Amino acid sequence: MKMVNKILVFTFFIIGQVAIGQEIIDSAIVHMETMVYFENDESILTEDDKPEILKLLDRAEKYSDYKFWVEAHTDDVGSEEYNLVLSEKRKKSVVDFLLTQNVPINLIQSDFHGESRRIAFKQNDESRKLNRRVVLQLITKSQFLYLKGNIIDEESKEGITAQIQLIASNFKSEAKSDSTGKFKILSPVNSKVSIEIVAKDHFIATNKLKITEKHRDIKLKIPLPIIEIGKVFNFKNMLFFGNKSIMLPSSKPVLELLKRFMFLNNEQCIEIAGHINLPHESKVDKSTKNYRLSVARALEVHDALNEIGVGTERLLARGYGNWEMIYPFATNETQMKFNRRVEIIISECDSTLIIQNHEIPNREEFNLADRINRYYSDKNFQRDIQNFPKKAQVDLLKQIKSMKKNNIDPSQYSYRELLLALRNGFRSK
Repeated sequence: MKMVNKILVFTFFIIGQVAIGQEIIDSAIVHMETMVYFENDESILTEDDKPEILKLLDRAEKYSDYKFWVEAHTDDVGSEEYNLVLSEKRKKSVVDFLLTQNVPINLIQSDFHGESRRIAFKQNDESRKLNRRVVLQLITKSQFLYLKGNIIDEESKEGITAQIQLIASNFKSEAKSDSTGKFKILSPVNSKVSIEIVAKDHFIATNKLKITEKHRDIKLKIPLPIIEIGKVFNFKNMLFFGNKSIMLPSSKPVLELLKRFMFLNNEQCIEIAGHINLPHESKVDKSTKNYRLSVARALEVHDALNEIGVGTERLLARGYGNWEMIYPFATNETQMKFNRRVEIIISECDSTLIIQNHEIPNREEFNLADRINRYYSDKNFQRDIQNFPKKAQVDLLKQIKSMKKNNIDPSQYSYRELLLALRNGFRSK
């Protein structure tokens, strides 16, 4: 189980506005969230789950007007009817524990969804574990309004059905436009938000918007570009640290949006094109470290998509060195930042199936610093440590074995923290 503070800021694009009139309303905002993960076919809260929930209760004392939201889910093993009942039992298990901690029933809201809202789609134990969850949130009231508008095809200007997600600091809401493109979605007032749009046969739209009371009288019109073979989409924010295949923290939400696009357009194939910043220089050779860096960046995105269930037959990772820089004569850091990027190219599936990914012998030379700061996970442990010094690998194995023996969850710590704990004499007892 992990405690997570939701802090997200993004972007939006508006064309046209029409008076429609609507009211400011009071609704809830999320301040803190924790996840309870259940074993297969289990619905009983364990003693190991309770400490993190108690931390959430402690945090609630900072707010005068709070409530708890409990939402339960299952994986896809078993029938839909059975899983719906199972999720209700998991919900009740968490709610009952809150009641034992003297949380008044009127401060608890809850729901259950069975397998209908899965977040991982691979047919393996790791994905199913992520889906066997109960989400517990600490919420308070805040002022909101309903944004209204239309999602339209960029070329035909006709309305289209799309999935819409609005994200602000400590808040997220979702909606779906109807067959004419009309939608409404809840948004906090006086906040910067991102509205992210994903639709079948269309590419992604996202940009920044500051929501104020004037948006009661504004109708948004959001165009989506249609998918075309060979079309290149340059994510403005899918950017990397210099000389690394490590994505900037501000770019991680863009990767999540690409994952949603690939699941909705589940027959679409893409090329992932990696680029570097090397202005005022001739084109690098494929034998150089600079070229390998462009491949490493493409492979990072490729693997992130594959890990959540996008088949490799739909993905093609290629490096382009400094051959296609946006600013070949860059003179400042802003221009250089946009040269360090990954682009998405809509591709023929026959090509992604036949053409081989570009590969490099040692990707860790570009992301090793990132790996030492990653949090431990059973699934990725062997891959994460394969290029660590031998002594570090041995020490990590000792510390993790000791922690598990004493019922301490090592996934709460980064590899750096685990090594420091062991070497400073703080072996888990």
